[in-house]
Amino acid sequence: MSETRKLRMGMVGGGPGAFIGPVHKMAAELDGQIEMVAGAFSQSAERSRAAGEHFKIDPERAYAGYEEMLKAERERPDAIDFVVIATPNHLHLPVAKAALEAGFAVMSDKPATATYDEVLQLEALVKKAGLPYGLTHTYAGYSLVEYVTQARVTGLNAALRTVVPGRRLDDDCNALLRMENGATGTLMASQVAAGEGNGLRLRVYGEKGSIEWHQEDPNRLRVKWEGGPEEVRYAAGGYLSPGARAVTRLPGGHPEGYVEAFAVLYREFAEGLTAWKAGKADPLPETLPGIVAGVRGMRFIERAIESSRTERWVEF
Repeated sequence: MSETRKLRMGMVGGGPGAFIGPVHKMAAELDGQIEMVAGAFSQSAERSRAAGEHFKIDPERAYAGYEEMLKAERERPDAIDFVVIATPNHLHLPVAKAALEAGFAVMSDKPATATYDEVLQLEALVKKAGLPYGLTHTYAGYSLVEYVTQARVTGLNAALRTVVPGRRLDDDCNALLRMENGATGTLMASQVAAGEGNGLRLRVYGEKGSIEWHQEDPNRLRVKWEGGPEEVRYAAGGYLSPGARAVTRLPGGHPEGYVEAFAVLYREFAEGLTAWKAGKADPLPETLPGIVAGVRGMRFIERAIESSRTERWVEF
């Protein structure tokens, strides 16, 4: 990237009061490959201008709406290279659709869309446009179960419930999983676990031992052998694989964090988009979540709802 210009990014959403907008900006710009130069940060022109000032954006490029941004940027010689979607979920499909049809690559906050039917529409749009599409499943910069085991979920039996009165979405989920290699799993996700933080925990059990990892202690991976001593392996250790060392940003002993996990995704997206602009086909790495991950994520939710409703196993 040292011999090429920075990729220019335009954000939709993420304006005043939003937590996720600054996170996207920090993560995208962390490696020096991307610069945010435009945005439609709010449906209010005044609030969008205020956000533009906060982000030090040229006032002419702080737009009142994403349609205005896409139209204006297409006509600029220094147009944005891609669009970041940091809006509420129900706007993910229309913004992505408009961006792709305008000829811009897309990096979207999770989930890809609000519903499974919508994500199928988006999948078709991505294929038709032939443009790079990335999805910030943030913890893909950490560990997720299919990524770690290299085995896909093929079936699930889920129980969903709403505990807090007035919530529109289920806030407590327990699901049994079947994997393609014959393994079984348990997924627990809750917003009513009083006293807990995000608390992502992963445990994988094999024939000779197991591994355990906690998001709140991200630098340590515990390896527990049957009949042997427990090992603790640390991030940035020289004994790690080249792939693991490549996504470690700090020297050993320094904790990796949320923004850095986000930035791993943006770095891979920037490198893939640059390769695509140079004429390479399908340049995004398999480790970067894209439309396939978006479809699988929404399909999992749709299947979990069906499993909970019918109180039975369903195929994934």
